[in-house]
Amino acid sequence: MLRKLVFLVLVLALAVGSAQAVTTTWTGAISTAWNDPGNWDNGVPGTGIGIGNTHILPGAPGSFMPLIGVGVNASTADNDTWGPEWGSTLNIEGGSYSGPAFCGLVPVGNAGTPSIINLGKNATGGSISIVNMLLGDNWWFRSAPFVNYNQYSGTAVANDWIWLGGQMDLYGGYTKATGGMNIAAGGAANFQTAATCFVDIYAPSADGNGGKLSLPVSYYGDGITGQIATWVADGFIKSPNGSLAYDLTSESGRVVISAVPEPSTLILLVLAGLGLACYRRMR
Repeated sequence: MLRKLVFLVLVLALAVGSAQAVTTTWTGAISTAWNDPGNWDNGVPGTGIGIGNTHILPGAPGSFMPLIGVGVNASTADNDTWGPEWGSTLNIEGGSYSGPAFCGLVPVGNAGTPSIINLGKNATGGSISIVNMLLGDNWWFRSAPFVNYNQYSGTAVANDWIWLGGQMDLYGGYTKATGGMNIAAGGAANFQTAATCFVDIYAPSADGNGGKLSLPVSYYGDGITGQIATWVADGFIKSPNGSLAYDLTSESGRVVISAVPEPSTLILLVLAGLGLACYRRMR
């Protein structure tokens, strides 16, 4: 009798929990505004509507994609954020995105229509602060790693790990994987090659400050046999417009990877700066 009673209590508890877990899905029916309840099927995530997952999908033809603008604090529900998925886009321009879930962002996409996350376009800044960032690489669905993460400015922090199966272009700003980083973890080896899965760290240019990636110093090791050196040798980490540089002093226990312009590019930048100074004097 006691066993039956305990079993009944457990069943009821699970039923109540399932009833409370409401998935909130983006519809984009009204506008791009993240904090407009008319763009979600169950109200804005993180505003007390259940404790379920947040789902970002392309929506109906002609629907808008979410934008987290200046002054907007997008805090998601307690469970995972699935998305952006299947060719959808998440733009963060001056606002902040955060969430307590173990999987803060889990985007997947198609080869022809990758899912895209843009942070800080046009020097707008903004921030991401989550537990794990799984960019085209997660443990239960490895067959769609087509995700493009583009960071132009601002700050992105994964307070646990970054799992990368897609593309990460760091044009500017600061990105940190507090616990660690895994690139091309496996399970979809035919997709996760250096041609489709990589971190591009850009050197400063005339219109940008360059990107930075902060990892635990253990990834650097002696600089020759460490994990970072292996990734660089295999083409998973590179700089399209400069040479990679490693800072072991600015953050205790960490290595900050950036890129410096090649000498010819540096000369052009200096000449451009001198030309601008002369122009201002002549005005």
